[in-house]
Amino acid sequence: MRRDSACSDKSPILRRGLAHYRLDKSLRPRLESGDFSSTILESQSSSENHKTRRSRSFFSKSTASDFAPQNSQSHDSSSKILESKSVNKKQAQAQKSHREQLSLESSFEKSHAHFLSLRDTAQAVAWQSIQKTAQLLESSFENATADTQKADSSNAHSPSSRASEALFLSSRAAQSGVAIHKGAKADSKKNAQRVESLESRKVDSRVDCRAAAHAAARNDSKTTAPHAIACNDGKSTLDSISIIIPCFNEKSTIADILQAVQSVQIPYHKEIVIIDDCSTDGTREILATLQPSQENCSLKILYHDKNQGKGAALRTGITQASGDLVLIQDADLEYDPNEYPKLLAPFERGVADVVFGSRFVSGESHRVLYFWHRMGNGLLTLLSNMMTNLNLTDMETCYKVFKREIIQSISIEENRFGFEPEITAKIAKIKGIRIYEVGISYYGRTYEEGKKIGIKDGFRALWAIVKYRFKG
Repeated sequence: MRRDSACSDKSPILRRGLAHYRLDKSLRPRLESGDFSSTILESQSSSENHKTRRSRSFFSKSTASDFAPQNSQSHDSSSKILESKSVNKKQAQAQKSHREQLSLESSFEKSHAHFLSLRDTAQAVAWQSIQKTAQLLESSFENATADTQKADSSNAHSPSSRASEALFLSSRAAQSGVAIHKGAKADSKKNAQRVESLESRKVDSRVDCRAAAHAAARNDSKTTAPHAIACNDGKSTLDSISIIIPCFNEKSTIADILQAVQSVQIPYHKEIVIIDDCSTDGTREILATLQPSQENCSLKILYHDKNQGKGAALRTGITQASGDLVLIQDADLEYDPNEYPKLLAPFERGVADVVFGSRFVSGESHRVLYFWHRMGNGLLTLLSNMMTNLNLTDMETCYKVFKREIIQSISIEENRFGFEPEITAKIAKIKGIRIYEVGISYYGRTYEEGKKIGIKDGFRALWAIVKYRFKG
């Protein structure tokens, strides 16, 4: 009865606990013993804990499932925004640099166009001044030539003129070391022999001094000049020199100039190259009989079938040269071959690649001739210096000495006397070229004695100065 009453009194609580939970077999003894309150409290707490755990797990699952895509979406959008900002920044920088480049290019084009206009204006002004000066020179030269011809024609047959001519010829022969034969008289032959004997004594007296000077120069170049002359065969000293002699109608001087060149005392082998530019006065017949008279000399004679000019003859001779140096010598005895040591001294010291012989800077003797020739020569040298940025005193000189590899590397285009300004302009364009100038004497001749250069050659020289300044 007691047990049934307890169950009946607490049956609602029991029924509610049994309705909500499943009891294990371990709880039944406690129910049967009557300990209902503790059992019900424990079951309620366990039920609440179970509900709490289920609600938390559900909430965590729903939260993770709800907010995970939102976080990924926000991260993707922020990365896209950053990428778009960086792309926009790069594009802005590229556009800015492009605009700057365009502005620089436009400014450069404007400055270049301005420079070209200034250069064209300067060239036009210079060319106009050259033309005016050339016209003045031409008129003055024609007047001076006419006056000279009148004076020469009036004094051509006077005894004093013949005596002065003979005196000039004999003095020039004594200074150049040759005998100029003007006639076949016995007394003139005796005078020529006396001149030759005097000159041979003079040469003999100079041999020891010149040999000592050459030896001192070579010793000085070995000790003080670290860069000696570099030849094609790899040697560091001079062994030979090629002497180029163009000639045209020079029958009165060709044999004498050959003898003078062979007689020069220099310690090198001399390769003499004579180019006959289709002479018609008997020069070819004389050349056919010439032979080298010295042991250290060799002779080459070349012939042109058509008269082409001094420049063409030099072009032929230079291609045939084989010496370490190439020296240009005229065949008219206006330049003294005994001055070769002066021209070769800068090469022996190892300081020069090209040497010009100047008629206007030395204390040597000069024959007094035409005023307008001197003015024209000075004008041409001045214009050449303006175009080449050199400070030469005699651009038109015959005596020019080159290292063979330098002169043979230059293409010579001028056929007449335009060779001088052409070769000067092209030499000046060689980077690092070393040009020297030494003083020489000058024994000029008149037109009656065979001088060939004329006013046309002066105008051609003007054109060559301008042409080869701008031509590569």
